[in-house]
Amino acid sequence: MANNMINREFTAQKRLEKLFTDITYLPFGVKTLYLSSILDLFNGEIIAYTISDTQNVNLVRYTSAITIFTARLSFTQRPGICLYLS
Repeated sequence: MANNMINREFTAQKRLEKLFTDITYLPFGVKTLYLSSILDLFNGEIIAYTISDTQNVNLVRYTSAITIFTARLSFTQRPGICLYLS
């Protein structure tokens, strides 16, 4: 089991300090799509999302890469805590 780094403190003091991700199922008739999103706990903003027809680790990795590139993070500006929940 991983260490509890959040300790039930679901707020952040600055942008990109605590990020959460989850995959949501989107049923469309006989087909299911998967929405992977990343939420910044600082302001509740969805900072990246991806929709795919397959649910796997690559979906979350791709969404994480979008976060890094769109936020233009340098090595010193990476998120303090980044959790992957499913």
